[in-house]
Amino acid sequence: MKNLLYLTSLLLAFNAASVFAATPPRVQVDGTWYTNGQTAYIECSKTVIAIIIDLQVNPAHETLRMRLASSANFTITDTQTDLQKNLNLDAGKQNGYIDVGYINNSGEIRVYIQQRPSAPSFTATNLCAGSSASVTATSSYNFQSTKPMHFLWQATGGVTVNGSNSYTSLPAVSSTVTIANSSSGSYSVKAVVASCSNIESATVGRNLGVPVITNPSYWLFDPGSNMWQFSQVADGSPVSYSFYVSSGSAILNQQSQDCYITTSTGATVCVTGTNPCGTGTPYCFYVPGPGGLLKTIYPNPASNVVSLEFNDSKSDNTIPFQVNLYSEKSTKAIKSISSEQASVLRSFKSNKKIEMDVSGLPRGTYFIHIVPDEKSKLSVQKERIILE
Repeated sequence: MKNLLYLTSLLLAFNAASVFAATPPRVQVDGTWYTNGQTAYIECSKTVIAIIIDLQVNPAHETLRMRLASSANFTITDTQTDLQKNLNLDAGKQNGYIDVGYINNSGEIRVYIQQRPSAPSFTATNLCAGSSASVTATSSYNFQSTKPMHFLWQATGGVTVNGSNSYTSLPAVSSTVTIANSSSGSYSVKAVVASCSNIESATVGRNLGVPVITNPSYWLFDPGSNMWQFSQVADGSPVSYSFYVSSGSAILNQQSQDCYITTSTGATVCVTGTNPCGTGTPYCFYVPGPGGLLKTIYPNPASNVVSLEFNDSKSDNTIPFQVNLYSEKSTKAIKSISSEQASVLRSFKSNKKIEMDVSGLPRGTYFIHIVPDEKSKLSVQKERIILE
């Protein structure tokens, strides 16, 4: 009998634990029920919506309370009830999400909150110079009947949309235009809801004509051998890429549109893309040697001006950096120069040199830090200088 009572108590405890570990089956967002992973489309004029969790009871017949978290652009207001809270939406109508669970339970479900139209989708092939084609974009928006959206098309370079560089469609869930390419360029499209302060979907588009290499990245892959990786995303029709060393010395190991670059002295490397329309303009970038970006600092000790000379690059595309000057007793930079500021200096353009005026600073010990872009994975270069 004692064993039976013991087993019964274990079973009840197991059942109670099962309930306490429960995940909500659904959640009500602005009057509609949603399950995990679904998207709740909210009318764009709303700023606050009610979130209600599905009722569930524990073995003691006590209602479980709701646990609610959200993306950083939303805030939550407690309504003093166990099962409901209010969600304050993004003032800029940006999309987000909520995570809903029961307090003291680990399970939760995520529902995405969307006020903007979906990003348009379209299917189109690359157009070479002298070609044109009809392109249709579609988007989804649950409130088209009361808050209609339209499509805004834009074109750049030698590309036109319906004979112009811009075209606005009539309100609809799809839009068909004629894209023409006279040389090379791009076009893009987005959905816009004019009656909601012109809120927009994400913009989608593509380049036409010969390949254009845009927004690639490169970083230190292996510090021991000073091997760098260059990476990019191929766009449009199949593209073949070709890497070559423009100046300096480097070993290139190409992997499709990416390339591993090893250099002991620094090198300028270029890449071109070729598709059925032809070969695009080379994209050139500088890869520093093992010493990093900075070549030398002089004079040291200094009195009036400190010159910072960087490793020579014959390319306009180089790793972004920041030059910071610190005193021996301060953790706050006294002077800072960004690579954007340096790039407009005549001395940097001609000799990759920055001249820093230190004549007005107290005499003593200082430190110069060359802080490269985080994506490069380069270490911060630090140099000690004396002002006398």
